[in-house]
Amino acid sequence: MKHVVYILLSAFLLLAFSSCENSPNFHLETAIADDMPAISFDINKVCEQTVADSLYNIYQINVSCQKKPELIRQSFNIMSCHELDDNLISFVDIDSDGFKDIEIFDYSASNVQYIYYRWNAFDKDSVGCKDSVGCFETDPFFTLWCSSYIIIPETRQLLATIANGIYPYSRGLYQLTDTEYGTRLGRYELIRTEIADWEMSGNDTIITVHILNENNEIYSQKMTWEEYYRGDRTVRDNYLLYGDNR
Repeated sequence: MKHVVYILLSAFLLLAFSSCENSPNFHLETAIADDMPAISFDINKVCEQTVADSLYNIYQINVSCQKKPELIRQSFNIMSCHELDDNLISFVDIDSDGFKDIEIFDYSASNVQYIYYRWNAFDKDSVGCKDSVGCFETDPFFTLWCSSYIIIPETRQLLATIANGIYPYSRGLYQLTDTEYGTRLGRYELIRTEIADWEMSGNDTIITVHILNENNEIYSQKMTWEEYYRGDRTVRDNYLLYGDNR
């Protein structure tokens, strides 16, 4: 449902300037690569839009480089369910290509929705920045719902953990696909998942862990609650990360 809402809301982003006034909000600055000067991000709240009975805040991001103005100059709109501040926007190389991307935190309860706008220096024509070194894609590259995640650059993977309150957590392993640009500009695909169910046996809580490769179960194990949270999880980590117990 959220994906549908984002598609619907994207149609309103182009109309935001005509319907609302800009109000200065906050400023961020970071170098998105080791060999690049710092880039400035001025984030202004443009307006609010209601789509599918949900209220979204529309922000304009103005991207520039003071040391090298010719490096980049870009403006685009993003959306958030929350009032953004400098604690809810970060920069991380989410696709392991050597460039930091924009990470938006849309938080809720024990999990967070992360929305990523990717820096694209490889297919510049497609994002309208052929005269600069690159620019940010104006459509979200990836949306991730989890309590925490780990990027694995060596294998171009991402491991996400989803909290389920008092119930056992679940995990998902995402793999970046190859493209015509080799390892660049790939998309994350969910390749393996770990889920768990539980039952009472006397006074003990028994948890059964299942590792799925797509829809096929490749590993299953029963364990106590203590073993699940505090025991050695090397075997189930191996099946999740590699598909076998290597």
